[in-house]
Amino acid sequence: MTTIQSIAGENEQHPDVALVERVRAGDVSAYDTLVRKYERQLFRIAQHITQNKEDAEDVMQDAFLKAFSETRSVSGELEILHMAGSYSQ
Repeated sequence: MTTIQSIAGENEQHPDVALVERVRAGDVSAYDTLVRKYERQLFRIAQHITQNKEDAEDVMQDAFLKAFSETRSVSGELEILHMAGSYSQ
């Protein structure tokens, strides 16, 4: 079982683990759920870094495309989600 201790409890499975597993199985609606969950947060981070709305949108799109391709090759880790979560704290 994959856990994210900084977000979930000690041995509690983070709810996004199930979504990522569904994405790996080809469920596009699960990917859409993850995008909707993190797009605002990622956009704020990207806009803070780029100081430009259009560039931030490009960065966000690239990040989600990369995350989608990585979910199919990473072995159980949710590093992109963990990274996004660490910026909000």
